[in-house]
Amino acid sequence: MRSRVARERGALSVRLTLGLALGLLVLLAGARDATAATLRKGPWVQNVTRTSAVVMFELDAAAPATVRLREVGAREAAGQAGQQLVRSGPAVLHDVRITGLQPSRRYAFVVEVDGAPGAGAAGVRADGEVATAPLPHEAFSFVAWGDSRMGEAPHRALCERIALEAPDLILHTGDFVNSG
Repeated sequence: MRSRVARERGALSVRLTLGLALGLLVLLAGARDATAATLRKGPWVQNVTRTSAVVMFELDAAAPATVRLREVGAREAAGQAGQQLVRSGPAVLHDVRITGLQPSRRYAFVVEVDGAPGAGAAGVRADGEVATAPLPHEAFSFVAWGDSRMGEAPHRALCERIALEAPDLILHTGDFVNSG
């Protein structure tokens, strides 16, 4: 038969072990929130065709993401039915190919990191727009410019003007930065 002191030591040992385990779980949960991925660059769109586009973005830590896409001007009443969701596994640099698009259409997209439905502690949210390439007989609008590496104010004014025009294609010819 164990002595009272031995029983108390055993109980104390169990309480300490449980307390340490609980503390470790709380610490790990807090560390996950503190290290949640944040958006480093993007999103940006590339490799646009009549029926597809690639949405890219870079995070500061590997995490899964979802790109939600809907046609601009599509009736909001359609709700989720008019949306396309493309999931991307855990990565730092995401390269999300979206297919099944229609030519000469504009699509709004939202990037959701960690599945967060909005910006906040649980994840990151960023949005953008893409215009698919037109059919051969259709007209389209575009802007081409370059040498924007110096003069922040003129560059900002030019970008704001381009945004007002909402061209189908924007082509930058180079020299984004002074060196590098």
